[in-house]
Amino acid sequence: MNVTDLGQSQWRDRCQAAVDGVSGQYDWRFPPVDELLGPLLQQPQPTLTDALLRQKIVALYSECLYHACVQNEDDERQALAFTELHTYLLRTAYRWLPERAEETAQQALELVFVQLGRCRQPNRFLYFAKMKLLQARKQLLREDAVQMTVLGDTTEEIASGKHADTQIDEEGWQVLLAAICRLPNRNQQEVILLTYIEELTDAEIGERLQISMQNARVLRHRALRRLSEDPEIGRYFGND
Repeated sequence: MNVTDLGQSQWRDRCQAAVDGVSGQYDWRFPPVDELLGPLLQQPQPTLTDALLRQKIVALYSECLYHACVQNEDDERQALAFTELHTYLLRTAYRWLPERAEETAQQALELVFVQLGRCRQPNRFLYFAKMKLLQARKQLLREDAVQMTVLGDTTEEIASGKHADTQIDEEGWQVLLAAICRLPNRNQQEVILLTYIEELTDAEIGERLQISMQNARVLRHRALRRLSEDPEIGRYFGND
C-alpha cells in the first residue's frame, strides 16, 4: 500500500493499528502507545511496507526506552523503563538459558545500567541490551563449567574411592556429606547424591523424585552453587 495515496486520517489509522499490533505482540507496557504514535506520524510518508513500518516502530520503542533509562529527572519514569527492559531481557533469557533465565537477565540489566554511556545508537538500544544479555550468559556458563568440574570431579572421585590420587581422605568425605546435608532443600540434597553417587541421568532423577528433567537441572545448579560457597568445603578442598 502506497502511503502517499492515503489521507492523514487513513495514515493515522494505519499507524495506530501497527503500533497496537506490535506492542500487543511483544506485550510492551512502557512507554505509552501515544509516545510511539506521535513520532511515527511526524515522519515522511514514503511508500512503506508493513514490515518497514514495524521496523520503525521497534526502533522508536528502543529509542524511547533508552532515553527513559538514561535520564535522571523523572525517577518513576526511569524505574518503569528499567522494569520494561528487565521483562524484555528475561523473556529472551528464557529462550537462551531457561534454567538460569532470572539470574542471566538480572546480570545483563546490571551491565546495561553500568554501560549505558556506551550505547551510541538509541534506536538500537534493544540490540545493545541483548549483547549484554549474551555477555552475561557466557559468564554464567563459564562459572557453571568451573563449578561442575571442581565439585563434580571431587564428588565422583570420593564416591569411586580414588583417595590416593586426589588426596581426599575419610575426613573429606565427611566434610562433603555434611555440606550436602546443610543444603536447605531436600530435593537439592537428593539430586546431588543421585547425580554423583548413584550416577543417574536427569531423566532417571526426575522419575525417582517425581520432578521434570529441567527441574532436576535447576536443583543441581543451585545445590552446586551453594556447595561451592560453603565455607567448610572451601577450607577443606581449597576452593576459597
